[in-house]
Amino acid sequence: MFSTEMDRKMNYVRILGNLAGVGTIRLVKNLTTNEEKVRVEDAKETLRKYEGKFFMFDSVYSTEEIRLKIKKLKTKQKVDVVFVDYIQAMKEKGEIYEKMSKIALDFQQMAQELQVCFVLASQI
Repeated sequence: MFSTEMDRKMNYVRILGNLAGVGTIRLVKNLTTNEEKVRVEDAKETLRKYEGKFFMFDSVYSTEEIRLKIKKLKTKQKVDVVFVDYIQAMKEKGEIYEKMSKIALDFQQMAQELQVCFVLASQI
């Protein structure tokens, strides 16, 4: 998972909250009930099962950097799906339409080249 919006820690908290059914703010401010704490611990256990299989990157801002990270990761293990959050924050020149068009084409080429499925998220 590549995120240009939030750091790795905040993404982890969001994923943990979603799995546990607890709001992110409640987790960050430690306002959880005893029942929610149990669900959070269960969610942490679920996430532990994916150690070494799920990776988060929070300081990669170009399609070329993403390509290199995926290639490096693929030398060590299988990569099936890559999520990229907030693609409009990626560093690319041009107006928003030109920028997004180039990014979309780059990811199409990468998907074919690397044999990986991409899920791209944007708020445009």
